[in-house]
Amino acid sequence: MTIRCAGLDFATKIADFLGISIEKSETMMKEKGFKQEDNPFLAVLEEETGKIVKEMQQSVDYFQREFGESIEKIILAGGSSLIPEIDSFFQRRFEKIKVEIGNPLEKIKRKGGMREEGAVLYSNVIGLALRGISKNPVKDGINLSPEEIKSREK
Repeated sequence: MTIRCAGLDFATKIADFLGISIEKSETMMKEKGFKQEDNPFLAVLEEETGKIVKEMQQSVDYFQREFGESIEKIILAGGSSLIPEIDSFFQRRFEKIKVEIGNPLEKIKRKGGMREEGAVLYSNVIGLALRGISKNPVKDGINLSPEEIKSREK
């Protein structure tokens, strides 16, 4: 599931709340994020992110209702996943589901080159590149699901 929401949405709300520029709010958000201590905009950030939590919960509930299986993991991706402690925020909301920051390099064999730090920013590009090297990209797709799930899909 993909929920379209960008850090700019968060930064704009924080800027409005604090009466500062968006650039300043982005800097503050990258420093403090969801850290509890001395955070003047935490409530605003949690409220905005709460909208995403609501959408995610609806999707999780739908999946469980339709397929009778539970979601085991939520993987956060994109630039906003680098906001400090965002994974902890989501983990508190989804206590029974493991929440982690995605690592698009996790299952790719490589020799040096790209650093893992910040690799989540390139998730889409890496996915497209992997699709591009497939012999039949439409049929094969790229499926990073666990093997036991992939075998059920065949």
